[in-house]
Amino acid sequence: MKPSRLRKALSHAKLVGLISVKRWEALAVEIGLTDKDRNAVRNTPSLIEHRISRTRLLREVLDEHGSAIAMVADIVAFLEQHGMAVRTTSDVATLPGIEELKPQQRKLLSHWNTASRRRWKRDQDVEMLWREASNALDRLLESSGDRPHSRCKLRRGTSLYRYDQPDSTYHEFEVGLLRQQIERIENALPDPLDDELLKEIACKCSAISTELDELAKAQESGQHPTEGYEEEIEKVTILVERITLTGDLLDSATGIADLLAVSVFRNLPQLYEAWLLCFILATLERVGYPVVLDQVRPVKGNQVWNLRYAGAKQPVAMVGANAWIFFQYKAASHPTMPDFAIFDNPSANGKALAVFDAKFSELHGYSMSDYVGTLEKYKDLGGRVLVLEYETRDRLKFRPRIVFSVRPTGAGLTRLKSELFGIFVTEQAPAIAVIDQSTSFRPFLPKALRYILAGAKAKRLGDQYILFGSEAVAKTGLIKAIRSREIENTTPGGTTLAPLRRTLNAIQSASVRPTLLLATDGEFEDGTLSGFREQAEVIWVLEPGDLD
Repeated sequence: MKPSRLRKALSHAKLVGLISVKRWEALAVEIGLTDKDRNAVRNTPSLIEHRISRTRLLREVLDEHGSAIAMVADIVAFLEQHGMAVRTTSDVATLPGIEELKPQQRKLLSHWNTASRRRWKRDQDVEMLWREASNALDRLLESSGDRPHSRCKLRRGTSLYRYDQPDSTYHEFEVGLLRQQIERIENALPDPLDDELLKEIACKCSAISTELDELAKAQESGQHPTEGYEEEIEKVTILVERITLTGDLLDSATGIADLLAVSVFRNLPQLYEAWLLCFILATLERVGYPVVLDQVRPVKGNQVWNLRYAGAKQPVAMVGANAWIFFQYKAASHPTMPDFAIFDNPSANGKALAVFDAKFSELHGYSMSDYVGTLEKYKDLGGRVLVLEYETRDRLKFRPRIVFSVRPTGAGLTRLKSELFGIFVTEQAPAIAVIDQSTSFRPFLPKALRYILAGAKAKRLGDQYILFGSEAVAKTGLIKAIRSREIENTTPGGTTLAPLRRTLNAIQSASVRPTLLLATDGEFEDGTLSGFREQAEVIWVLEPGDLD
């Protein structure tokens, strides 16, 4: 999105519409609304415009839709890694202090900052909002210290009076809080200050800062705050939002996101499908498969990845040398259209290697029979058919091909990675299990061995395996060694990569590098996993986080 296409900050009415009825009713009580009818506020947003900031409303939205932020961040990171531009037609809203930005997000959004600074304009409410914010600043200033009045006091043993001037004190919490509010306002002001009201705001902020500097020369009172000054902070926030319109992007390395494509919440199922596609490709790329994006077109000087949301007949990516990923695939000889299909050829001839269908059952509208029906619908396409559900659905029973909680940091990601391992590692070319024997990995070893045993039974792991710690030893008889607890009974030690490198060099073919399943916590004494990747064609890593 170009800066010239920036829109005004989203209205309170639109944000209220993103909050559930139950959550809104609780919020209405909190801000003192007698009428809790959400539709009344959506029709007449002036009912709440001076009671609550957009920022606070967005926090409420994020409490209900927080994973959307993580999905957008993952998509942006993946696309930027492949040199793709990100396009959006979404509304932009102010969001200070919610989410830490990653470098690629700051790069994507930073040009919005300059444009928003130029777009300040006076409206009929801004002067009134400044008066309310100014009063809030005055209350904070009054609470920032004690300036006792001088008193006449009788001198001992005389009939003379003298003036007694008690020492002033300041309250550290209130002074710090007031400085923060002044800084927020000053950062929001455009440059140059070509409006009399803006000059007045800047002048008062400067005067308060000077007074705080003088006050801080006094003795700190040590007094603990008795309130959080939420009302004063909210008045300042409302003013800052109105001045900046679209917010101010902080430029520090740990900058805070203040921009959010809020309309993404209206299209969460589509966002989820795009995130799943990027997550699958990023996972395969991370283990070592080259990923080449297809359907890439130049748009206004940028490379843009074009994804069709219906009836696609061409692959959107090639993975390695023998796998092509189709998104919203429509088979020529089949009436169904799964979200994802993986074939061993770019024309989608023959049976699929795998078929995935994404479900976003936010209202838990799908029953188990619906999920099973989806599996049945796609089984004729061949390969491994999976249903990937965003929601946790704890009340539904486990089914092998139905994976719940497939979402950022969700428990289902481990199962999805396991399924990808089973798809891309074949019986004809099984992986070698490499098992960490260190003391630090010992608590995770039993679960790791159960995972490895399942892979060996499915013939995705060969009979040969390697145990490594202070030394590295190649052995055979993987299934027997696990069942007899021979591996678990091995004495733990340190973890070094040098012996493992020597062992791999001794057993691997001169022409074919092996595929490894490395069960480890990644704590090595002589290097890192990233420096070890040249030892194998592909390295799947089984980490403690995958074993919860």
